[in-house]
Amino acid sequence: MSGNMETVCVVTRWLGARSEVWAWRQLVSFTRLRPAVFAWTHENGADYPLEGIPVHLAGTLEDPQLDGGRWLWRLANLGSGNFFGAVGVEKRRMVDVLRRENASAILCHFGQNALRVLPAAEAAGIPLVVHFHGLDISSSLNNRWYRWSLKRSLPKFAAIVCVGSQQKERLIGLGVAADRIHLIPCGVPVSRFPLSRRPPDPAGIRFICVSRLVEWKGVDFCIKAFARLGEKLPGSRLVIVGDGAERAKLETLAAELGVAKAVEFTGSQSELQVRAHFESADIFLQHSLNHSSGWFEGFGVSVAEASAMGLPVVVSACGGMLDQVVDGATGIIVPQRDDLAMSDAMLRLGVDPALRARMGDQGRERMVRHFDTELQVAKLEQVLMDAFEV
Repeated sequence: MSGNMETVCVVTRWLGARSEVWAWRQLVSFTRLRPAVFAWTHENGADYPLEGIPVHLAGTLEDPQLDGGRWLWRLANLGSGNFFGAVGVEKRRMVDVLRRENASAILCHFGQNALRVLPAAEAAGIPLVVHFHGLDISSSLNNRWYRWSLKRSLPKFAAIVCVGSQQKERLIGLGVAADRIHLIPCGVPVSRFPLSRRPPDPAGIRFICVSRLVEWKGVDFCIKAFARLGEKLPGSRLVIVGDGAERAKLETLAAELGVAKAVEFTGSQSELQVRAHFESADIFLQHSLNHSSGWFEGFGVSVAEASAMGLPVVVSACGGMLDQVVDGATGIIVPQRDDLAMSDAMLRLGVDPALRARMGDQGRERMVRHFDTELQVAKLEQVLMDAFEV
């Protein structure tokens, strides 16, 4: 990167978290701006090398939502109405980093982080662009302190980015003008997820699900749908890549349904390992759910990865997946909480290699044309450059 580039300070809570691999991909794909990172934690550095990108850690894990200290935090921010804004040492640390990096703009991933950084951005006179992803524009709005803070602060952001059309509708409902919202999906680095289709295997179909093992990702519906196949697809297997609080419950479910020997739980995996699993799979599954808390899928990163590698996908009609998948062309969309419909879709693809290949090819083409990470980062860079050139 040229030393003459303007600097953007990218703020993320958990740098290197496997569930947020899109943040790392975005960082290393900047070409017109020099990124520097401000984060609270940094992990998995060997798996996600930053190629010389500077990282500044907050040095504190204080949280404006937790414990008795939240009332002091709220009292300190009473004047601004942003009850999540950084105060004291943390705010001074942010301002110091922004000035030392000579940042021209700030990109904050997630609304909570944007609220936290906003006081420092204003003190340093640097435009802040907020990038919404999921919880921050769905179930988090149930917290009235967050909702109040966000509504008061939205006009102060230089630009607003979201990853899905449902999120855009939610932001409009909060009073944001449509022309202030930029819909820029996380995308997938298609060059690192090349088309790779294994030939039909007489030993059986291999289904794959890559997901955090949490309730709202609906992995239990994938297991139920797989169990419904019975002997219709003899020798078939289901590989579940990922980890989370629901793992033991899901393993028990597989045992209760009599498919434990055909369901493999791999735990959390690196990008390289995930790619290897895709190479040995035939069909990708994801059954995210609109949760009672208000959560819905923002952008299905693993859906995009699977499609890029030429796998047909079976997904639920949830959030951003409706933007990604063309029903009947790149995959099959089924109603939420309908394991029978999902099982039928899995069977339809499982018995028809030509259909799998056709949907996989169209999925790959769609990712290349519309969701390549390089394309999305170029759009994001332009939003950031427009913010500091105003």
